[in-house]
Amino acid sequence: QGQIDIYGIGKSPKSLKLRRYSKSPRPEMNDHILVKVEASTVSIQDYLERSSGYLEVPGRQVMGEVVSVGKKAKKGDNIQVGDRIVALTPNGNGNARFISIPAKSAIPIPSDVKRDDAICL
Repeated sequence: QGQIDIYGIGKSPKSLKLRRYSKSPRPEMNDHILVKVEASTVSIQDYLERSSGYLEVPGRQVMGEVVSVGKKAKKGDNIQVGDRIVALTPNGNGNARFISIPAKSAIPIPSDVKRDDAICL
């Protein structure tokens, strides 16, 4: 089953485009994890980058569930499929359905922390 994401190629909301995937996305690199994003933030840094012409999708901080783990990420990082995590993404792009990020940037969420509170960690 395919997925659809929105991405931006300019400063205005009119510049947003749809991108279709024929398959579910996968981690981009062996040391990455794929996260199904449940919540993300838009910060002043996102605003400044977007208003200066930086073309990535906003969302530096994400919270979500790990749906896939790259081969090299399994060895050194204590992250597994099904874990709830928060992360600071290296290049934004968190305002998407899925994001591939380095496993080392993910922090597991304690089970007693609510989803709406976790994004503030």
